[in-house]
Amino acid sequence: MNEALRLTCQGLPADPAFPEALCRLCLAQDMADWLVQPDQAPVSDAGEDELLRWTERVCALGPQKVLRGEAVVRGCLPLAFVAAQEDVMPFAAQGAIVRLRHFLGLADPRFPGEPHVLMEFRRADTGPAAVPTAFDAGDHLYFRPAPRGAGYGRTLDRGDPAEAGSRELVVHPFAARWVSRMVPLPGRGQP
Repeated sequence: MNEALRLTCQGLPADPAFPEALCRLCLAQDMADWLVQPDQAPVSDAGEDELLRWTERVCALGPQKVLRGEAVVRGCLPLAFVAAQEDVMPFAAQGAIVRLRHFLGLADPRFPGEPHVLMEFRRADTGPAAVPTAFDAGDHLYFRPAPRGAGYGRTLDRGDPAEAGSRELVVHPFAARWVSRMVPLPGRGQP
């Protein structure tokens, strides 16, 4: 195993007072490719509007009916950056996907207008959480290390770098069966 991968999720333990309700933003197409049951997948050449209708339909059905329970929620490295749901929901409620991506320190999506899904879950279901480190971030352009001794990290708010972004943690990959709700977010919307 690559030495750097063994060092992921090895930051300080998460602050016990960190909110229990967590979330992770993902592109709808990534969810379709990696997490949904084959009979729920959209057509492979779905356009933006068709993919948005599919996203809204499967989110309305609920994760237990759509996601493969054994599918693994994770990022590029074998870990998942997760955010405090209460930090993220004001942007999600406004449908401000570009602003939400910036708040979370994420790069712009590969295709403007691409629908997203906000997956919600409980901290107790994901296993131990840790403060993100540079090993967890890999070569992520917008990663900002947590201050020494902090019980969680903060994203770099690309929309307003003078402000703190969302509180964030890293967790080991976890089963999609722990996703309690999925919120569809159109790729278009308020900046």
